[in-house]
Amino acid sequence: MKIVFNILLALLFAGSLSASDFAVYESDPPVKKGNDIVQVYPNPAKDFFYVSTKNNNVQVKRIIVFNIVGNKILDYSPKHSYNHKEQVNVSRLASGKYFVKVLLSDNTQEMKHLIKL
Repeated sequence: MKIVFNILLALLFAGSLSASDFAVYESDPPVKKGNDIVQVYPNPAKDFFYVSTKNNNVQVKRIIVFNIVGNKILDYSPKHSYNHKEQVNVSRLASGKYFVKVLLSDNTQEMKHLIKL
């Protein structure tokens, strides 16, 4: 269970520190780190890139692209869970460095770097 804490801290002029209420949100179940079975190519990419697995028993469930500061830019779930190769269109993304998080059918995940031309 993924838990996110939102805590607002305020430093007062008197030198004391106070905290506001915080919230706990339940999200996806815990995900184990993968065993380097994911390939992201071509890299650098211009208009699209592919995500594939080296293991035919493991499928790509979800692909999330983050920019360099960690903002989610793209969230893609394949239409066919039996595919071992997924194409992702990045033609509208600005040139730069991105992170690609790949969630797999065996409840593992892998993070890859991507350069967008």
